[in-house]
Amino acid sequence: MSWFFILGAFAIGVFLLSRIPNITTVDSFEESVRNIAQEVSVIIPARNEARTLPDLLHSLDNQDVRMKETIVIDDDSIDGTGRLAREAGVKVVTPPPLPNGWTGKSWACWNGAQNAEGKYFLFFDADVTLSIDAARSLIVRYLQNKGVISVQPYHTMKRPYERFSLYFNLIAMMSMRSFSPFGERIRPLGLFGPCILCSKEDYLRIDGHRSIRDSILDDVALGKRFREKEVGIHLFGGARSVRFRMYPNGTKSLVEGWSKNFASGAQSADLLTLFTIIVWVTGGIHAMAGLIRGFSAGDPVGFLLPLGVYILYALQIYWMAARIGNFGLWTALAFPVYISFFVLIFFRSLYLKFLKKSVRWKERDIRV
Repeated sequence: MSWFFILGAFAIGVFLLSRIPNITTVDSFEESVRNIAQEVSVIIPARNEARTLPDLLHSLDNQDVRMKETIVIDDDSIDGTGRLAREAGVKVVTPPPLPNGWTGKSWACWNGAQNAEGKYFLFFDADVTLSIDAARSLIVRYLQNKGVISVQPYHTMKRPYERFSLYFNLIAMMSMRSFSPFGERIRPLGLFGPCILCSKEDYLRIDGHRSIRDSILDDVALGKRFREKEVGIHLFGGARSVRFRMYPNGTKSLVEGWSKNFASGAQSADLLTLFTIIVWVTGGIHAMAGLIRGFSAGDPVGFLLPLGVYILYALQIYWMAARIGNFGLWTALAFPVYISFFVLIFFRSLYLKFLKKSVRWKERDIRV
């Protein structure tokens, strides 16, 4: 394949992820922020999150603004999640049994919203942790933009296998269409599920999670509903303020989680964005293949061009990944390992969607 194609694919990658606005802000709006914070209901759907939930609750307790309430929806947990939440002094909601036609997360979020007393809803996944000024930054961004504020948390990793999320995280950001030089002039595809702030009025206007009750990618589906009602969507990166650790329980949960997302995700992306992402990934594969061919040829001079292109791609991955997680330089240099894993999970997700027609997640079989 032409080196011009590979370099063109490289340029597409730069375009798709050229800018990531940071949720952290130095603006204060002190009185307005305090007024809104007093009307914010924090809603946390949690199923078997005893390992991660305490960190989120602790970080919420340390915020430099006081919010109205924190609600944990205990989604049929068997690991003591609800007990831990009660011991932390927050409101715990135990929803009725999961009805047919609902996903667990949408059912939990809907029940949390029904029990919330605030004028604003702030949804967090249970694996999120916050800096002391995170809630204030979210509220300031809401005051600046209105509509819906959503954040992709900075991905904090502790074990080597967690870095296999590299390409999935990059593609999740690219697919939202908000991080090119055009910014919000291109309407975002959806939201980021781990962190969403909206008004109760806007949430009920779209009928909330009830309107997307059967969607596996609830964040994308919810964003589509907001777009249909002409509610503005504003996406940010978490940087130092909003962070999470994905799939800390081992490789099985990582494989199941990304298989679930990609079994439904490909059909949610618009065709042009999907095409450009495919071109970018293909460019990386051919940069890897070109290096192997150049090395096999045994020509030191001829090896320089494919080596240079490979290093260029690795530096691009490092530049991208450093803004969304602590992946590190060695992960970027070894990008063929992670791109190969991405391709394997992609084909696994196709099998689950078109042949098995279901995915396994948190001990539940979900139709796709």
